[in-house]
Amino acid sequence: MCDAHEPLAISVQTVSKADPSQRVLAVPEVATGEDGSIFVFFFGVTFEGESPQLGGFVTIDPDGDVSDLEPIRDPFSESDPGSPGHHGVRPATSIPWLVFVDTDGVRVFTRLAGSARYVLRTRRSARDRAGPDDDPAQRA
Repeated sequence: MCDAHEPLAISVQTVSKADPSQRVLAVPEVATGEDGSIFVFFFGVTFEGESPQLGGFVTIDPDGDVSDLEPIRDPFSESDPGSPGHHGVRPATSIPWLVFVDTDGVRVFTRLAGSARYVLRTRRSARDRAGPDDDPAQRA
């Protein structure tokens, strides 16, 4: 058995956007797509003082090209104070998803082929309105 591509060594330096001199302790959740893409969801904190949870998403395509870091909201809430498993790929596809368990419900975001951002995928009642919860870069 052989790989479709030569092995790649990819290094990602994590720093705080608010203060680039502060390094970030990042924890990755990694999933792979059917086409060989690698999807990495990072969350973490800075090494200095009190720090909010930081989140970001990177895609590594099958040729080894790394996307820019896409900011993603804090994955944790009062209803989900620290569990892993916020990220995956729909089976037999290259469609990544992110899930957030919030105090008012669960939100699942997917990125369709060619899309530049995640799209909220839930059934919503007519009384629900679009808001910051509909963007995974925004904090609920």
